[in-house]
Amino acid sequence: MFRLCLYCARRQGVAVGSTSQISIIEDNRSDECYICNGLLFKLDEIFKRMLDALKEYEFNTFLIGCTLPSHMIENEDELRALLKVKGHESIKSSICKELGKMLTSKGYKVDYTRPDIDIHIKVNDANMDVTVNVKARPIYFSAVYTKHVRGLAQKGSRDSIECMVREWLMKELGCEDVRFTWVGGEDSDSLVINGRPFFIKVINAKRVLDYPKGISIDGIDVKILARVNGFPSNVRFLSSVRLYLTCNDKDAVNRVMLLNNLAVRFKERSMRKNKKGSVKRIYEAKVNSISDDGKIMCIDMLIDGGFMIKRFVDGIDAEPSIKDVIGDVQLMYFDVLDVLVKQVINK
Repeated sequence: MFRLCLYCARRQGVAVGSTSQISIIEDNRSDECYICNGLLFKLDEIFKRMLDALKEYEFNTFLIGCTLPSHMIENEDELRALLKVKGHESIKSSICKELGKMLTSKGYKVDYTRPDIDIHIKVNDANMDVTVNVKARPIYFSAVYTKHVRGLAQKGSRDSIECMVREWLMKELGCEDVRFTWVGGEDSDSLVINGRPFFIKVINAKRVLDYPKGISIDGIDVKILARVNGFPSNVRFLSSVRLYLTCNDKDAVNRVMLLNNLAVRFKERSMRKNKKGSVKRIYEAKVNSISDDGKIMCIDMLIDGGFMIKRFVDGIDAEPSIKDVIGDVQLMYFDVLDVLVKQVINK
C-alpha cells in the first residue's frame, strides 16, 4: 500500500477511499508521503525564501523551474505505472505552478519565452533542504561613445574605455559582468569625434527598469541609446577618418586625389598560402590642411569598416600602400571623425 498526502493523491486523480492500494495520511504526518515527503506542505515557507531571494531584483515577468531529488520522480513514475495513471500533472509541474500563482498574486506575470528573471528551486536529497537561485535574463543595449583625449585604449587595459564602462554599469545595475561588441576600433592616440557605436550585454542585472542613459568620465562620453534583443552577428559600416602625416615628398599633396576609389588588399597573416586576404576600399580622399612648410599634411578619407590604416601607411601586407600611391609619408596618428552604420545584421 502506498501512503500519500492529500495533495499527491489528488494529483494522481485518486479520491479518498477509491482504491485499496493508496491510503491518505494526515497532514501532521505528511513527511511519510511516498512521493513528496511532505514537501508540498512547505510551499509557503519556500515562497518566503523565494521572496527573500528576489528582493534585490527589479522585474516584471518571471519563470520558475525546480530540481527535485530523483527518488520523488521515480516514486511517482512507479505509482503511475502501477495504477495506469496518464496525463496528470507531475510533482515538479505542480510545485512550479503553485509557487507561480503565489508570485502572480504579487502583481508579476509568468513569461515562458523571455522572462525578466529565471527562478530555480532546488530540493537537496539528503536533508530535504531547499535553495532558491535567481538569475536575470541578459539584457542588451545599443550605445555610442565619443573620445576627447589621446592615450586611451578602447579595450585591453585596466584604464580602457571597456573597463570604465564595465565598472560604471556594474555599479549602476548591480550586475555580475558586462560584455561588448564594438563597431570597429581605433588607436589609443585617436580621438573619436562624432561617436562610435557599440553593443553591450549586461549579465544578471538586479536593477534594469530605469537603466542609466549615459556618463561622461575621463575624456569619454557614453550614451545608452536603446535596449535591443541581442548582439548583432555583423555590422556593416563606413568610417570617416583624418590622417595626420609627416610628408617627405613635396609632391605628395598633389597625388592625394589618386586615393579616391582605391581598392586595397590586406594580406592574411597566415601560413596558409590559399588565403587571399580582404579587400577594403577608400571611397573619398581629400587634403584637409597642410602646414606652411609642407611637412605635415592632414588627409580626410571615407573608408570601409575594418580598413587597417596603420598597415596601409606602413606598407605592411597591404597592396598598394599609401607610399605606393602618393609618395614618402609617415603616420603620426589618426582620428575617427564619424562611423556610418550601413546595416545591422541580427543573429
